[in-house]
Amino acid sequence: MSSQPGTSAFVRTEDAPRLTPPASEAGITGWLLKNLFSSVFNSVLTILFGGFLLWMIWGTVDWALFKASWSGTDVTACEGNSAGACWPLIAAKIPQWIYGFYPHDQRWRVNTCFLVGAMALVPML
Repeated sequence: MSSQPGTSAFVRTEDAPRLTPPASEAGITGWLLKNLFSSVFNSVLTILFGGFLLWMIWGTVDWALFKASWSGTDVTACEGNSAGACWPLIAAKIPQWIYGFYPHDQRWRVNTCFLVGAMALVPML
C-alpha cells in the first residue's frame, strides 16, 4: 500500500473477534498431544512407562493391602504369611522408629520438638 493521496488503504478500527483454540491445542488433550504423544517414539515411551507404572502401583497395593497380615500383636502373626506386609510389626515398632532408644519418661521432649516444628511450619504454609 502506498501513502500517496487518492489511494485507499484498509485499516481495522476494531479488534477481530476472538476465536476459541482448536481442541487439539488447548486443555488436557492439547497438553497430552504436545508433551506425551508428539511423536511415535514419545508415544511408545509414554505407553511403556505408563504400563510399568501401573504394574508397580498394582504390585505395591497388592503387597501392602491385599496380601498383608492385619491382625495380631507382633511379628509372630506374620510368620505364616510371607507374601505381604506385616502391619502388626509396624504397629508394634512405630514408637521405636519415632523415638529410637530415647528414655520413655523423656519422650515428652521429642513430642515438644515435633509440636514446635509443626507450629513453625504453619506461617510458611
